[in-house]
Amino acid sequence: LTIWQGRHILTSGSVAPLDGETPGVHWWGGTGGLTLPMSEDCLACGARNPLGLQVALVFDDEGVWARVEPRTPWRLHDGRLHPALVPVLLDEVAWWLGALVMKEGGLTNRLAISILEADLPADGVVVAAGRFDRVTRVDRKGAFWRSELALGTTAGKALATASIIFRGGPEYSERQMPYFRSRAPLEVFRRMFPNYV
Repeated sequence: LTIWQGRHILTSGSVAPLDGETPGVHWWGGTGGLTLPMSEDCLACGARNPLGLQVALVFDDEGVWARVEPRTPWRLHDGRLHPALVPVLLDEVAWWLGALVMKEGGLTNRLAISILEADLPADGVVVAAGRFDRVTRVDRKGAFWRSELALGTTAGKALATASIIFRGGPEYSERQMPYFRSRAPLEVFRRMFPNYV
């Protein structure tokens, strides 16, 4: 699938079978942490988006995570979770991992997601989480950062894994920082983006 605007590719994606990937050991978030700012319309964190997950993400010194019991718009007719939840939630966590490591705003550049369970569970809370020590620089300039993260059950069963690339820099921060500054307590914002306090 490729989406074009005029002669420019906006995004593209493909689906391929897994090559016998086996889930590793994953981190499922901390017990405390600080809440990251939410927006109004985001599909993941939009507080007023009637179709959104309306999830508040949390971070601490170790990483970023979200625990959510998905609402009706994210369920199939039989109650199981819709597979679209996987990229939406993992992308949101990965964005924040990249932004908090770089201390800059940015955007998601590339997603590679492996759904490990053909049928996602019908009940309970799911957890999407990633650690800062699993965020690695991709390029020499330090503009691209890859996060390795996972989605699973609260019992620790991995449902999906992801490798997502964040592209950040001052050009994005210029537009994004005023928004985040207005939605976070000063001490939280200082920990998130100290260069923009």
